[in-house]
Amino acid sequence: MDYFVVDGSSFCKKLSEYIVTNNYHSRHIFILTDENVNKFCLPTILSVLENAKYDVIVCEGGEENKTLETCCKIWRRLSDLNCDRHSFVIIIGGGVLCDMGSFVAGTFMRGIDHMLIPTTLLAQIDAAFGGKNGINFYNVKNQIGLFLKPKSVAVNTDFIKTLPERQFNSGLAEAIKCGILGVDGILNETSNKPLARTGILRIVDDAIRFKISITDEDFTEKNKRKILNFGHTIGHAVETYYMPQLLHGEAVAFGMVCAVLLSERKFSLDKKYAEKLISIIRLYFDKNIVQSSDIESIIGIMRHDKKNENGEIKFVLLKDIHSPVYDITVSPEDIRKAINDAIKIFVNI
Repeated sequence: MDYFVVDGSSFCKKLSEYIVTNNYHSRHIFILTDENVNKFCLPTILSVLENAKYDVIVCEGGEENKTLETCCKIWRRLSDLNCDRHSFVIIIGGGVLCDMGSFVAGTFMRGIDHMLIPTTLLAQIDAAFGGKNGINFYNVKNQIGLFLKPKSVAVNTDFIKTLPERQFNSGLAEAIKCGILGVDGILNETSNKPLARTGILRIVDDAIRFKISITDEDFTEKNKRKILNFGHTIGHAVETYYMPQLLHGEAVAFGMVCAVLLSERKFSLDKKYAEKLISIIRLYFDKNIVQSSDIESIIGIMRHDKKNENGEIKFVLLKDIHSPVYDITVSPEDIRKAINDAIKIFVNI
């Protein structure tokens, strides 16, 4: 998989060079995007494709539309527009579109070459890299999908400089996760607000390099790649339960606080380090998002998590600084306590 990370005016030049070098400009290009990207980022991409044959497919955005029904609509449009196995799909959007678009391209005619152009911080750091894609099904996040890398990923950090603060912070949750797992520089950069968006390229680049180093070693998540699920066991369940009110990063931030608390309980994680991690998370996520009355429903969703084995709920926890461990069984009782303690932390901000 090829990728590049740039900002400013160099993006169009870099993208144009890549498309011409790989002869994609001579193919029938399909651009998959949503309403928001169609307004703000699409013109930049179209300026590069002015001499190519292309069609634009606009779908509904949002986690609630990451469904089989939406995929069927896109597949139908691809068929109607005579997409074939020699076509090229450019997917422009946030995490939802990267996940769903790769799934659509990877399954249509057994696979169409595609490129991702992530437009949110969350997508640039997380969804566009690692080759995980899919859709939500039966009230479970990412229940149907496959492992498939795109041909390339083109990252323009200029796209995220005008993101609303809530969307920006949602992406930072995944960056902070990388910092917790092994990238000291990210923790240092995010430990003080305000974080200058003009310098975000370094954080994005560091997070991408870290994720690629893990996923290249264990692409289909049999072993080490599992550490990237830190904060996601509770996070995904919280996100699913409160969908669509919550953003992915908001739910994962809450899940990471729970995971840190569980790490203190099960592995005696150093209290000062735990407090440092929680304080960084709280800088960007200062509202409680979970109600105690919903905990049993959230645990019910967790019972369907893909990481589970033999009915046991599995977590990624921390034994020490930058020392994550995976496949840790946590009892419902400990989960309840961790969620309740996290709620108290956020309520007391």
